[in-house]
Amino acid sequence: MPRTKRASRSTTRSTLYEPHEQNSLTRTTPYAPIDSENGDIRLLELAPGSFEDEIQMRLIPANLNNDSDPQYEALSYVWGTEMTSRKAMNQKDTQERNHQVQIMGKIYSTASNVIVWLGPVDQSDIHLRVVLGAMQFHFSNQNPSTVTLFDYACSVVTLLNERTEVAEDAKECVLDAIFCIVDRPWFTRIWVVQELALLGAARICIGNHLFPWRPFEYFVRWLPRHKVDPKQRPDFVEAFTRVAKASRGH
Repeated sequence: MPRTKRASRSTTRSTLYEPHEQNSLTRTTPYAPIDSENGDIRLLELAPGSFEDEIQMRLIPANLNNDSDPQYEALSYVWGTEMTSRKAMNQKDTQERNHQVQIMGKIYSTASNVIVWLGPVDQSDIHLRVVLGAMQFHFSNQNPSTVTLFDYACSVVTLLNERTEVAEDAKECVLDAIFCIVDRPWFTRIWVVQELALLGAARICIGNHLFPWRPFEYFVRWLPRHKVDPKQRPDFVEAFTRVAKASRGH
């Protein structure tokens, strides 16, 4: 679902995040009709807040053919199995839903940026958190170094293992953490490859970590040639191949 950038904190939640499309006595749904065939979409606007805050939002009609409409970010994700306790989107209008699917290519190609959501992070997985923190820091540089990133992550994990008296090899811990990233369901779905091919810019979001797609892709391509033995860990090679396949159109 495309979303707009978060609104300024100067606007109070109580007034801004009431339903944007008002109910009427004659309408049984809060969703006003939109013309998908002529480029109408709905943007999801999130209220400002911290990562753990309860999500507050509103839907804003926009048009892909109208240059005056606000810029938006699109979200690329894989549906999970958990059901939310609250309803937010109208899935009963089959005609509108089918029309939106038909223009999904334009929705992604018109977006100013696309967020690739890989899912949450188990806060007890300290090695994964170390690797993600290193990625976020190194990939924010103009010319990130893959060697520096890997060596840095290994050095931090070494210190952590020594403090916690863990006998595991630091390199293997880092590789396991990276595998935990590239083995996520998003990389196994066909349509995400099509979405990524349409993007002008993409960023990965996993837990509360955010970093650009391109240096992450370079890093993953570099690993099998320098740090992974294909005979010892064929599952790594398979997972890395999926990342490379998703990147071909980008």
